[in-house]
This record gives sequence, C-alpha cells and structure tokens, in this order.
Amino acid sequence: CKVYDSILQLDGALQATRALMIVAILFTVAGLGVASMGMKCTNCGGDDRVKKSRIAMTGGIILIVAALCSIVACGWFTSQIVRDFYNPFTPVNTKYEFGAAIFIAWAGAFLDIMGGG
Repeated sequence: CKVYDSILQLDGALQATRALMIVAILFTVAGLGVASMGMKCTNCGGDDRVKKSRIAMTGGIILIVAALCSIVACGWFTSQIVRDFYNPFTPVNTKYEFGAAIFIAWAGAFLDIMGGG
C-alpha cells in the first residue's frame, strides 16, 4: 500500500468520486430534514396542506438529486475498476476488485431513489 501524504496526490477521478459521495451524503441529510418537515405530523408550515405537500415534494427532489450524485460516483468508480482489471498493462498489485463498500453505495442510492419517490 502506498502511503499518501496528501489527498491531492490521488488521481482526479478518485477525488471527484469522493467529492460526489460527500455531496450525496450532505444532500441526503438535507433532503431527509426537508421531507420530515413536510410530514403531516409536524407543525412546520402550519396546517396548510398545500404548503406541507410542497415542502415534502422539495425534500423528495433533494433526495433524488442526492441519489443521482451517488449513482454517478458509483458508476464512475465501478467503470474504472472494470477498465483497470481488464487492462493488460495494469500491474497485478494495483488491480482492484469489487468490495462491500461499492455494493452498499449502490444500495444507498437505490434507497435514496425510493425515499425521494
């Protein structure tokens, strides 16, 4: 394993996927907060049903945007893993295989889509 003194030494694709996943996590937290404010059992927005439904819809849209960020990051990293695995010029000790984290990220993106819907 190569020790990196700085995160900036990593390649651009890895930095971009990390940034997209952080954005997805922040959007998910924000979307869950907004969607919970739009629930019927909360007092945010008063008793106006139209306002509450718009708040809930905004939360759902934020969750779908978070899911899209996560899907793009997972797809990008997955394609990089597959491309490097089948590249004959990639050294054997630098080839990755799919781990549990990528499957958890795909499942989280699916749950974000379901929550946003």
